[in-house]
Amino acid sequence: MEITKIMQETIQVIKAQLPKPGTQLGCYTFLGPEDLWTGTVASQRPFVVVAEDNWGDGGGLLIIVMADGPVHVAELTGDEVAEPDYRNALDLKQDSLIDCCAADFIKFMEIMKLYLAALETISHPEFAFDDEDYEEKCAKLEKTLRQQAAKIDPTAIEDTESLWSTLMEELGAEML
Repeated sequence: MEITKIMQETIQVIKAQLPKPGTQLGCYTFLGPEDLWTGTVASQRPFVVVAEDNWGDGGGLLIIVMADGPVHVAELTGDEVAEPDYRNALDLKQDSLIDCCAADFIKFMEIMKLYLAALETISHPEFAFDDEDYEEKCAKLEKTLRQQAAKIDPTAIEDTESLWSTLMEELGAEML
């Protein structure tokens, strides 16, 4: 796939904001700058893959940044990766985009930093029995994170099934 000027600019923005390679966000593992790869949606809309959740059977989920800005979760099926070198040649169907996570990658990363910082402020669930206020702390963190995310990018949490809504709900319900 030929990398256009807008894709080069998108990749530069991503590289400047990427977390450390291997950073985990739920089931997703972030790629390093040298491991980013590209594809298209419906042969027209280019994207960059920034994180993966591989299922081992050829399928999985991707966090992708569209050249025109939005960040999505996309489903990757075994059929799409049947080609030996599908990376940089992947063409997803429009219905493979299952979730819009943020209006752009910078906002996505702002929310991610808040979320990861919130995780660090609570005790690990296996030690929660020692903390009488654990349930209340988790619920309060969820509420605070939702308010902060809404200020950064309301699209990130407007869908109750979105990545951020789900992660925040799991935090509030002590499902970490």
